[in-house]
Amino acid sequence: MEQVEIYIERLHKPQTGFRPDNKTNKARILMLHGHGQSGWFFYHKTKFLIKTLQMMASERNKKGFANGIELFYPNGPLQASQNLDPDVWAWGRGDVEGGLIDGLSETLKKIMDILHTYGPFVGVIGFSTGAAIAAITASLLERGGDHALNTQVNSPS
Repeated sequence: MEQVEIYIERLHKPQTGFRPDNKTNKARILMLHGHGQSGWFFYHKTKFLIKTLQMMASERNKKGFANGIELFYPNGPLQASQNLDPDVWAWGRGDVEGGLIDGLSETLKKIMDILHTYGPFVGVIGFSTGAAIAAITASLLERGGDHALNTQVNSPS
């Protein structure tokens, strides 16, 4: 059975061993946690997927596709709370009155940096606000690639 490799960003940097150049020909999946969680926490919520992903990787390898799967669990760029737990992160903070997401620009910059540094990724799995960020990112990339991420995140229109 194919191996699924896991890379979790702990506090501020990815776990060592994750190859930015992806010369391993593994299918990479970006894993985005929910509000008040971390990559480490989301890994524990999703580890039941690993057996299924191993079977999928094995089938794909038989057909000449990617050689295994790598899951990349980053942390959101914003501290989620002021409490004593330093490993609690957010992708943004909703402003209900203004209809905006505070921190969205910083979040999309981090996602863009991850895509450039560790990509390509074949998919994304997100929970709650992580899923919302995945949808926003995909929408902006579909509109115009990196240029859309660079120019449209600051436009509230």
